[in-house]
Amino acid sequence: HPDHRRHGIATALVHAAEQHLRAQGAARVALIVVADENPALAFWHAAGYTRQADRVRFVRNLDHA
Repeated sequence: HPDHRRHGIATALVHAAEQHLRAQGAARVALIVVADENPALAFWHAAGYTRQADRVRFVRNLDHA
């Protein structure tokens, strides 16, 4: 909700998730962000994540007909 943006809630949730994953033995986090979602890109960059330039994601929808 717009009234709750820019209060650090999402950042706190990300940090909590990272701590949980670290405690479970995770060494790396990967996420997928839509390329033209500038607010999302800015958020993840501000959270300390680096955009991976050497990977491309491929998808294919399969019909269930």
